[in-house]
Formats: sequence, C-alpha cells, structure tokens
Amino acid sequence: MNQFPPSHLNGIKIALISGPGRALSQSPPVGLGYLAASLRAGGGAVRIFDFKRLDLDHQALFRALIAWKPDLVGLTAVTCDMAALPALVREIRRASRGVPIVLGGAHATALPERSLDDTGVDVVVRGEGELVLPALVARLVSEREPPDDVPGLVFRRGGRIICTPPAPVIKELDRLPTPAWDLIPPSAYSRFTMQLYKRRDIVAPILTSRGCPFTCSFCASTVHGKRLRLRSPEAVGDEIELLHREHGVGEFLILDDNFTFRRRHALAICDEIIGRDLDIIWKMPQGMRIDNVDDELIARMKRAGCYEVGFGIESGNQALLTSLKKDLDLAIVREKLRLVKSHGIGIYGFFMIGLPGETPETLDDTFQMMLAGFDHISLAFCVPYPGSQLFADFVAQHGAGRDWRRYAHHNVFPELSGLSERELRRFWQRSIIKFYLHPRRMLSLLAKLRSVPLGTTMRLVTTYLGLGRAGGR
Repeated sequence: MNQFPPSHLNGIKIALISGPGRALSQSPPVGLGYLAASLRAGGGAVRIFDFKRLDLDHQALFRALIAWKPDLVGLTAVTCDMAALPALVREIRRASRGVPIVLGGAHATALPERSLDDTGVDVVVRGEGELVLPALVARLVSEREPPDDVPGLVFRRGGRIICTPPAPVIKELDRLPTPAWDLIPPSAYSRFTMQLYKRRDIVAPILTSRGCPFTCSFCASTVHGKRLRLRSPEAVGDEIELLHREHGVGEFLILDDNFTFRRRHALAICDEIIGRDLDIIWKMPQGMRIDNVDDELIARMKRAGCYEVGFGIESGNQALLTSLKKDLDLAIVREKLRLVKSHGIGIYGFFMIGLPGETPETLDDTFQMMLAGFDHISLAFCVPYPGSQLFADFVAQHGAGRDWRRYAHHNVFPELSGLSERELRRFWQRSIIKFYLHPRRMLSLLAKLRSVPLGTTMRLVTTYLGLGRAGGR
C-alpha cells in the first residue's frame, strides 16, 4: 500500500458511477476524477458514468455502461440518494453477471456494514480510495474474492462481516495524479452548475486541501478525516492553469472544508494565481471560517479573482453554537462582514434551523443575524447526517429509520428540536421572503438568476414554495 501509483491493472476495465440523485444543480464529480486518475496510473481503463447529470438520458447511460462490459463497477452516492442505489445494483447484476461491485463515499464510510446490507454490493471502501481501490481492483478481478490484507474494506465472507483495518490517510496530496478531467469535462456540467448562478460560461471545482480539524457536531465530513493536509500552491496553480487553458474554465469553485485554516497557505495560493496572470474568477460555495478573515487575506483573495465567499454561521444564538461545538464568537460577525464588503466581495451566509435546543426565541436570533450584512443566504433544516455526532445522538434516541431519502437539507427532523414541522417550515418561508424583499438583495438575486436556465429557475421557485408548506417534501 505504500507504492503510488500501482502498476498491476493492465487491461482491467473499471466503471465508476455517481449514483442517481434529485438535485437542481450539478458539478463534475471530482472525487471520481481522482479515483479514475489513480486507476489509470496503474494501467487500468476507466470510464465515469454520472447518473446525476441533468442533461443525460439515464436509460441510455445505463445501456452504454453495460455495452462497455466493465470488469468491475465502483459506486458512490450521498445519503439522500442511497435509497435509489439498490435498484441500480440489481440492474447491473442482471445485465452483467459476475461483475464485482464496490461502494465508497461519505455515507458508505460512515455506515459501512449497513451500506453493505442496504445495497447488496460486494465490498465497501471506507475513507480515501486512491490507494485502496487500485489494490482492491487487481485482487478482486483476478481472485473473485475480497482480500483481507487490503486496509479500508468491509465485506461478507462465510456469512460474517469482515472489516479490515482502516486505511491511512494520504499525507502527501501532491503525489496524487491530477483528476481525469477528460472523463468529467467541466463544459458538460456548466449549464446547471453548483449554486446555479455563475459569472463565466465554464465552471470547475477544485480542492486545495483535505480534512478539517474542527469538531462541529453536525458535520459529516468522514472521508477525508480531521487531519488537515495541504496541496502545494504550485500544484494547485498547475491544475487551475490546465483547466483554464485546456478546458476553457473561467470560474472556479474552491470546495475545501477549510480553505483559510492555514492562512499562509491561502495567501500562497492567491499569489500563485496572481503570478500566472490568468483571466479567472473564483468563489467558495462551501464557505470559510469568518474568524480567519483579515484585511490582508481578503485583499489578496480579491486581487486573485475571488468575487464571493460563504460563511457558515449556522445560528444567531451563541448558546446553540456552543452546544453544537461550533467554535465561533458571534460578536465578531458584523465587523468581519463589513471588512469583506469593503473589498467588494459578495457574501453568502449558511444557516440552519431546527437545531437541538431550538426555540422561537433562538429562531428570531438567527433571523436577525441573517440581516447582519449578507448578500445571499442558504437556510436549511438541521439534518443528522450519518458520520456526524448529531447522527449518533439521534440514533441512540430515535433510531436511524429505513428511508435515506429523509436525510436531505429540505426535510425537517422535529425530533431534534421539539418544535413542530409546521413551525419550522413557516419560519423558513417567512424568513426567505423577508430577506429577499429588501430591494438591494432582490435586485442582486435577480441579476444572478440571469445566468440560470428559465426551466431551472421555475423548478427552483416551485421547490422553495413547496418547502414552506407544512409536510412539503
């Protein structure tokens, strides 16, 4: 497991699948891009079949998958899409008898044994797969039996479940090959891009680090773990330049869990972009820590092309944040927002309602915080996602249930807060309406929606109106 890249996959055909979902937007599955590049480095032949693509006929995509006759199939899906995965696994088994099927991703990492039972796959891979999957593929295809000396695996043998030791995290990210962007071309995803709005025609996600050392109880970031690992600024710059020059990417989405945790690293990446004199812009749809903001950092980000940042505030009530282990002092928020705005960078705020301990008073605190200076907001219902401490606490009291479709940010878990679903949905709808009735915010929203296809805009409006109705799904 120490060798990278492997060199034993000659002739093996691997199909990597992003499972079907119901999102209104899409993004190149960069995680599968990394896996594909790692498998290719060992001589494997790889194709990616993305069932989350909004512009593809899924039946035709499935026929193309089967016609290619892969030697092994690898799957991934987020929690709310897991309900659709068993049917896809059954269809693959019927059409490609004897082909091993492997499952990975955040949900599978959090609940490997249940994922094995729920989906009927042969093997579950826990954690980062770039080193594990090539070793597993070679053995599973040749021996038709999951190996018990490859770390990070869960599988059945003789009626019992085998869990091999956890795979070590990948410490040197620069040793990973560049994602196989030719298999997930950004231009194919840019019509319905993440967050829907954009400023450039072609958009691509990029990672500059993995892991986050914070311990927020609602966070379910299980694949990359708590240890923060950084790509070198030069490697990040090389990938940005490749995507810009070879794929026409003009806008980037930095998807790090914590881009600014290492301030010097964030500054160095900005300097790398500036030094290459690339005509690009970027934003951070996953958000960044507001307590890491300072004048020098924001000025450098602006100069490097950053036009919008997101901040995960979650709640306007300090006691609730403390109970969630969200290490944030709300007293600094307004000052930091003014600083960012002084540099002409837009601000997106992430908030949740229905938190443990939520009351009508704490909901009002959250609404007042939304008005502190954010240009746009994302208001979601608190969901106990698998892999989080919140999920462990929830299961201990209520059980996980059998329907993973419930585990999506637009669904209410009244068991968490004690407030009724009707109360939370009414607050949600009224808050969204009040926030965007402000002329400046309304005009800003309409300007952004100009880049969104009309049909998508109508589905978005319909969805949002539906979320405000009690019992809406």
